[in-house]
This record gives sequence, C-alpha cells and structure tokens, in this order.
Amino acid sequence: MVKLHMKRLSAPKTWPIKRKEGKWVLRPLPGAHNKNLGTGLATLLKDVLKMCGSMKEVKYLLNNRQIFINGRRVKEPRFSVGIFDSVSFMELKEHYRVILSDKGKFKAIKINTDEAELRPSRIINKTLVKGGKVQLNLDDGTNIIISKDEPFKVKDSVLVLHPQKKIVSHLPLSKGAYVFIIGGKHIGKHGAVEEIKEKDIILKTAKGDVKTAVRHALVIGSSVPYISLGEKTELPAEIKKRVEQAKSEVKAEAGRKKKPSKREAKEPAKTKKPNKPAIKKPQQDKGKKKPVKRNNMGEGHGTR
Repeated sequence: MVKLHMKRLSAPKTWPIKRKEGKWVLRPLPGAHNKNLGTGLATLLKDVLKMCGSMKEVKYLLNNRQIFINGRRVKEPRFSVGIFDSVSFMELKEHYRVILSDKGKFKAIKINTDEAELRPSRIINKTLVKGGKVQLNLDDGTNIIISKDEPFKVKDSVLVLHPQKKIVSHLPLSKGAYVFIIGGKHIGKHGAVEEIKEKDIILKTAKGDVKTAVRHALVIGSSVPYISLGEKTELPAEIKKRVEQAKSEVKAEAGRKKKPSKREAKEPAKTKKPNKPAIKKPQQDKGKKKPVKRNNMGEGHGTR
C-alpha cells in the first residue's frame, strides 16, 4: 500500500494514484488491456501475489532484472498486467498466471515453466497488409502476420508462444470449445460451449448452464482448457509437440543469413585501403620570427 502524507490527500487529478476500496493504489499506464481487465504491476506484486510490502521492494525487483511479463523484461511499476498474462520471477524460478475469480477480482495461480511461455489471445480485428497477407490484431496488443488463406476469424482465439510471438494453435469459437467468461454477471466462470446464437452463447459449467454475450467469451481450449485455472494441469501432448516445432522454426529463421539488397548485390564488395602513415611536419622554433616577404616596391607584407 502506498502511504501518503495527510496533507497530500487533496492532490491534483494528474497524480497517478487513485483510491480503490479504501486503499491508495497506482493507476496503470495505458496499455494493451482494458482498465477493467488490467492492473498495475506494483499493485499485483503487493496486493495479489504478496511478494512485496512497499514500493521500495517493488523497484528493487524491477531494477535487478527479476520480473518478466510474457517472457519480456519489465522495469515500469505502473506497467499494465492483464488477464492470462504470465508473471515470471527468474531468481526464484517461479511462474504465475493472472486470472479472474468468480467475483471478478484478480488472482494469480502458480504454473510450470512450459505453460508460462503460452498465452491464449482473442482476435479482435483483421487487417490487410502488403504482399497479400493478413495481420491479426489480438486483445493483448500483439500483431501477427499470416497468409490470406488461413481460416482465422474475429472472436476466435490463438495460443501464442511468447516472446517469439509464434502461433501454436488455432482455437475457433464453435460448439464444444472451452470458454472463459471475462465480463458480465457470470464473470470468472468457464465451461464448454453447448449452443451459439447470434449474440449470445450458452455454456455448460460446473454450476449449471450459463448464458452470456458472445463478446464476453474467450476460447482457451478445445473440449478442455489448455491453461491452468486453479489446479496445475499438464499441456496436451499435441500442444507440446507444436510448441517444440514452433521453437525450432524460430531458431531456423534466426539462423538464416540476411539476404543482401539489390544494390548490394550489384555493387562489388569494397575493400578497405591500407591507412597511409601520417607525415609529420617539421616543427618551427617558437623563438624565431618568420622572414618578411617583400614585393617589387620593396615594402614588406605578410604576417610575422
């Protein structure tokens, strides 16, 4: 909890601090997550994970390269962390997944290293780019370019390997898919899809059938969830195989040599000429004066 002096309670609205449930918490920076589905990293470490007791401890962890979000190092205490993001502590070798409880509050569950590299993301838009390809815009701010023929639709989900940003599996929103509810009065519940109408969807959960809007449904698996939702679960063998394949493809792409441009291909390689030894000029004595130049009239000119 951030402690403020009593005289600072009438602070201007520009302060990055807001009051929530009787506590002062840092307001997260604008990022990929909605304010209802994201929170500041400092708030997550102090109030949810209970890893830190003050902002001094939070900054110590961030400055010592110990915290990674989705495989990416983070240094900003106000970094926006959202649902299904993985938080990794490299020194402790511990990984946590951020999810929502039945009451819509953030909670973190412990996961293994293999699962920490994966994140389910929903497709919110598709954009045409040059070369006849399509760019997928995901809900976590990630953009991935795919070929035009691949059957990805808006409201579907993809299982992405981070930080390489490689698609491991396509999770379509269809009957039988496993869905997590991220909004509405049934927030935090999850189950398999029984029926899909125009704007509504019916799920079969542990507490009975639930009806919610399609915009609140996020696919996290097919028939079974591919991520942990409270208890540690192992990834299916097929997903593990795809993860290994994606990693090998990333290594192969990184190992390829960069192709030379058309200009570099036409021009021959330039060889560097050996440096010529520097010629030292003779130094003149400072005590002696320079001779005076005289013109035809016999008058001296020039600088002494």
